[in-house]
Amino acid sequence: MTPILQLQHLQTGYSERTGRTILSQDLHLNLYASEVTMLMGKNGSGKSTLLHTIAGLLPPLRGQVLLSGKDLAQLSLHEQALQMSLVLTERLQTGQMTVREVVQLGRAPHTNFFGTLRSQDHELVAYCLERCGLTTLASRPFVRLSDGEKQRALIARALAQETPLILLDEPTAHLDLSARLEVILMLRELAHELGKGILVLLGVTVVANYLNLHVISWLLQKAVTLLFVALPIVFQPELRRALEHLGQGKFFRPGTLLDDEEAQSTIREIRSAVKILSANKIGALLVIERDMGLNDISATGIQIDGLITSDFLMNVFIPNTPLHDGAAVIRGKRLIAAGCLLPLTENRSLSTELGTRHRAAIGLSEQCDALIVVVSEETGTISIAENGHLHRHLDGEQLTHILTPAFAYSSRSSILDTIRSWREKS
Repeated sequence: MTPILQLQHLQTGYSERTGRTILSQDLHLNLYASEVTMLMGKNGSGKSTLLHTIAGLLPPLRGQVLLSGKDLAQLSLHEQALQMSLVLTERLQTGQMTVREVVQLGRAPHTNFFGTLRSQDHELVAYCLERCGLTTLASRPFVRLSDGEKQRALIARALAQETPLILLDEPTAHLDLSARLEVILMLRELAHELGKGILVLLGVTVVANYLNLHVISWLLQKAVTLLFVALPIVFQPELRRALEHLGQGKFFRPGTLLDDEEAQSTIREIRSAVKILSANKIGALLVIERDMGLNDISATGIQIDGLITSDFLMNVFIPNTPLHDGAAVIRGKRLIAAGCLLPLTENRSLSTELGTRHRAAIGLSEQCDALIVVVSEETGTISIAENGHLHRHLDGEQLTHILTPAFAYSSRSSILDTIRSWREKS
């Protein structure tokens, strides 16, 4: 039986003028139909680079990637799109597209230039929606879905592409505990029932360190261990947060997305305050809540619940006051708490020039999907922590660009632009 995916002596990384940066080498893998293989590793270990290489988005430094026995390098983009589908971590810019229209994008490799769908295409899309539990949400705008529902919609799109291989880059990122379980179990069912080969890349630092980045497909087979041992350890913050919501009689927090006018006004006020704080070298930590609630963080500080204005934010961080050294938590257009305590990162590879504020920002971003704005007290440098990474030396325009999706996900790109962008990635 020919494997759906084969890696032979694969070396991944980047070729630069100064030489090669090798992230992994001499990789071997055989993935067959009806198999789900999970590769776990810490952030920065080269997981995404490996997936991009397998998907043909990056050339291998050495070795081969074979799809159903054929060398990936010898296949056209259209042939690749018929062999494998991708679910990446990047946010999909869908504008006002419905869930059904997003799933229909998966049929692009099977349609004509104009993307005309036939009756059998519509039937397959309907099946994929049903299979992923999205039938009742088919007419809803994609941007109004929860993160878990969005992930299921992207998986449905991959199913609609009708490929033997599906590649997923951290499909459980930014999801709460219940949504993570839902996605993992659904992938397992799809592999067995539809005969798909599925490769999943996950970033779980604790488990990866212990297992030395070995492929751990056995994790899906050990259901009891996964539920009662692994998950309470790996997903401790999410589990705590889930229990908190459950105790309140609700599992999902009401959305705090603002309309365009409110979002732009809030961002302007934050930007203005941050620029003034930066110019005067006044240290500050601003935590912007997104999909994951931060009640446990806000509870460590002083409850405020005030409308965000530039003057208000600057007063919070006046030096030598009780609130100055803590973090301020923003939910929507309101400042809900200040003087909050954040967990410090345990990453020992960080530069020694990063102080407590920056380490606290990175630490919280490793545990949730919040955006954390940092103003350095020593240099006035503006930084943002997200997903365990720190983006430094930002100006006002860059700050606005990064903050905008945290308050409103409206997009002005056309459907044609979305389809063109997806085809280029495929």
